[in-house]
Amino acid sequence: MTLLNNKHRILLVDDDESICYVLQSFLGKHFQVDVAHDGLHAMHILSEKKLPDLIISDIVMPNMNGVGFIEMLSKSGIYRDIPVIILSGYEGEIPDTWQNANVAKHFKKPFDPQDVLKASKEVLNNACTTK
Repeated sequence: MTLLNNKHRILLVDDDESICYVLQSFLGKHFQVDVAHDGLHAMHILSEKKLPDLIISDIVMPNMNGVGFIEMLSKSGIYRDIPVIILSGYEGEIPDTWQNANVAKHFKKPFDPQDVLKASKEVLNNACTTK
């Protein structure tokens, strides 16, 4: 668990600045939140900062989309155990790449930020009790 001022660290990855603003406002009251606007930016943040306790990621983004980002996480010895919450307009079955990764929850856009906050707390509590 990575704590800053006794707060779990979350990496939020979404190219929509309004979604980042809203989620950072909701989540920032409870967690330390770092924001990236695509998968490449997220990988840079992961290499520069302490590991997050949770990653919340969009799927459709420029440069490196969420699918590529999640695949990279799942293949990494360093990042593969970090739980992931997906935010997406994606309809349909969860792809095998998500099932093989540490995807804990999937929210379809639009979503209620309170639901994401609640899910984040649940995922982090579960991660703490299973370590």
